Amino acid sequence: MNTSDRLPVHYHVHLDVAGALANMTDQDLDGLFQRNPPGEPVTAAEARRVLTDHLANGRRVIPLAPCEGFDYTGTGCPGHLAAAEADHG
Repeated sequence: MNTSDRLPVHYHVHLDVAGALANMTDQDLDGLFQRNPPGEPVTAAEARRVLTDHLANGRRVIPLAPCEGFDYTGTGCPGHLAAAEADHG
């Protein structure tokens, strides 16, 4: 199969909300998120409330970076074609 014409696909990382609530300690969650506008870190208790709100709103996964077309119900990033790289040969 000829793959020379194929562009790489990039995927954004996401967080499984229920998994984070079940498995992350307060130490893990403390400072994991920042307030909007960015700057001041969110406490572990605030992070747990935010994650609980996401679950209540049907969001099973959340993006860890801006992502166009993100699917919050579980599949996450749909993948994004990378720009063609210049031929340096």
